[in-house]
Formats: sequence, structure tokens, C-alpha cells
Amino acid sequence: MSTPSIKVGQGNWGIKAGNLLGYANTEKKFSPVEFTSSRALDTATRVNASGNIATVNANIPRIDYFGGQASLLVEPSAQNLALQSAGFSVSGTWVPEGSNPTQVTANSTATLDPAGGNTADIITLVSGSTNQLRQSFISTSGTIYTASIFLKNIALTSGQTFLFSTTNQDPTSNQVNCTIDLANLTITAATQGAGVTVSNTALDNYGNGWYRARFTFSFAVGGTNSFFRLRQPNLVGTNYSFYAWGAQLETGSVATSYIPTTTQAITRAADVIRRANVSSLVGQTEGTIYLEVEAPTANNDVVVIQRQTLGTSLASGDYIMLQKISTNLYRFIVVVGGSVLFSITQSAPPTTSFVKIAMAYRGSSPASSAFFINGTQIGSDNTTTFSFPPSIQNIEFIGNQILGAKTIRVRAFALYPTRIPNTAGAGVLSLATLTTP
Repeated sequence: MSTPSIKVGQGNWGIKAGNLLGYANTEKKFSPVEFTSSRALDTATRVNASGNIATVNANIPRIDYFGGQASLLVEPSAQNLALQSAGFSVSGTWVPEGSNPTQVTANSTATLDPAGGNTADIITLVSGSTNQLRQSFISTSGTIYTASIFLKNIALTSGQTFLFSTTNQDPTSNQVNCTIDLANLTITAATQGAGVTVSNTALDNYGNGWYRARFTFSFAVGGTNSFFRLRQPNLVGTNYSFYAWGAQLETGSVATSYIPTTTQAITRAADVIRRANVSSLVGQTEGTIYLEVEAPTANNDVVVIQRQTLGTSLASGDYIMLQKISTNLYRFIVVVGGSVLFSITQSAPPTTSFVKIAMAYRGSSPASSAFFINGTQIGSDNTTTFSFPPSIQNIEFIGNQILGAKTIRVRAFALYPTRIPNTAGAGVLSLATLTTP
């Protein structure tokens, strides 16, 4: 059976002196090999093994347990524009409005917040006409934003809904309104006005009754007094109460990991996970790259195995790359001297968020390359021969090479120095069995 020359994850995660540990197969035994990890000077959050949102120190890789399984979390830089993210009672930042203003009960001890503390607030949207709790921000025309907030039901029943919304407060009242039913765990988005878009609407389960409501939006017309808010629907004759925590407003199309704020917007630096000088572990003429990965957005470079210096442009380089393109399809690319020798792309998006992917290549004659996802062959190239003039020697888990940094979660990664066969008999590893969910 084929043995990987290097492996990361697969249920075996390690961190040493702030760096991620991979394991290299040397003389038929695995020994640690360090991937340098950096995130400038910024702390960041993850979901820990206990299911709580927890802080990780600067320059430490994040092993994230969101969804229950450990994965390496690699994110771009992001900024939370929402102030007092867990302090809805702070006067002047969160403003209650309406004929019977919204009530906020601060620092509730009745339930644990998503971080395992007692800082969740009870929001009571008092009966009446469009009572709300809102915070103002400056929206820019055409900019893509993602709004998110953690919510937990208290006693709302089916059909007792409220709105999580944004508006640019221009004369046409452009709005995005997400109707949330915490009893049925549904969120439904609607827009109002011209040039308003909304997408990526979801309630993500964070356990212990907590859900992160999120949606991505843009306005054709910006506003200097735009609102980010929780709002009572029109003319409801009942008070609606629920827990809220961790408000976040950021640019981009993904709700990234929670960034706590108080009196000012806070920025988290990008994660960078790299390993240089592994040419002896990378198959130079043939090999197989395996990943179990989630890339939640399109236009996302996922992993690059490359020749040139890490972090430099790929315009004239030699590399093998897994990429997610604008139509949410995964693509396997081989480039020599800056020219794409071949690429193999899915014909339909995957049906699971995490996918098991294998990219097998043989550039020497007879040429043989194949792309498998979740146990199914996506395509092959059996005619293109190639060689990498200098050795391929660097590995990078980050989407910052061509299309800009993006979020990825990696559950497993392995390099095999041989071209694993597409299918094989009992006891022999194949691409089909390697990637079967």
C-alpha cells in the first residue's frame, strides 16, 4: 500500500513553538516537520474541543472544532465593524428605538454564551410598530458586507418571528430583512429598494441552543447613517425575547471567526501556514496530493505545491494547485514556467461542505493525471507530459496567491511520492477508496 511522504491532520494535530506539525515519512517512519505559522500580532478565536469559542494567541495556528471534527482554520484578514459586539446595553452604541423601545437585560446568568461565559444579553423587542435595537455604520456603494450575530431562543414559539436586518437609510429605504424563526430554526431573506443584494443566508449551529445568523449583502447606494439591527415586525402585539451575543459586520462574502469588539473596530490579521524545503518529500515526476477540505467561497486558492519562494507571485512559476473557481467548482491545475499545462474542473458543485479530494499526476511517459472528489473521478489527462526544471519544494495552505485570501478548513492533507492508481483490488490503495466519504 502507498505510504504518504508527509501528512497533516487526519486526527493527529500537533503544535510546537507556535508552528503546525506535519509528519514526514523518513526511512519508513514518521518524524515531525514544522509548518511555519503566522498571524502578525493578532489574537484570534476558534471553537475549541469543548465546543466553546476561545481565544488563540498571535502566531499560533488554530485547530477549530466547529461541527465537531478538528480542522486547521486558515482565514484572511478581517475587521469587525460592529462596536460593543457583546455589549448590547452600552448606551450610544446600540440604540433602542420605537414607540415602546427595545429592552436589553445585560450580563444574563440564565444561560452560558457561546464562549462559555455569562455575557449574553436578553433582547426584548417590545410590542408595537417596528421597535428595534440598532447600531449605525457607514455603508459604501457596491461593497459586499456580511452581517452575523449569535442568537438563542428563550420561549418564542413557531411563527413568532423577528428581523435581523440592515438598511442604508436613503430616501428609497433600501433594506435587507432576514426573518428569523428561532422555534423552527429558519431564516428567510428579502430585499427592499433598488440595487440591493442578499446571499449566503444561514443559521449555523454552535451548540447549546446557540445559532449564528448570517447574511451577505450590498447596497447600490451607500449611506453615512446606515443601520445594522434587530427589529420587531410591524404591529406585533407581543413582546419577543431571546438571547443575543457576538454581533459582527465585516466586508466580504463570508462570516469569519468571531472578532470581539468594545469601543472600536478590531482587525484580525491573516493566517499564513507554509513549509519550505520539502523537495525530497514531494514527488517531482509523479505523485498524489490528498486533502479533506472546506473552501466556503468561490474564487479560492486552497493549497499550492510550488517551486518559487513562498508568498511570491505565481505568474511565471511551477506549481500544482487546488482551486475553487467562481462557479463553486473545484479545479486541479498544473503549471510549468507560468503556462497552464492542463486543468481539470468539476462539472457540478459538490453536495457536501467538506470534500475529500485527490490530485494524482505523472508527467513522465506514459503521462497519467486524474482528479477525484468524494470517491468519483472528475476527469483525467493522459496525454500531457511535463517536468519541473527546478524541484518543487514549498507547500502553502492559504488562498492568497492569485485571487486574494479566503477562508479554508483543512481536516487532512497528505503527499504521496507515487501516482496512486484510480482503482485497485482489495488491499491496494486507490484514488477511489482514498476519497470515498
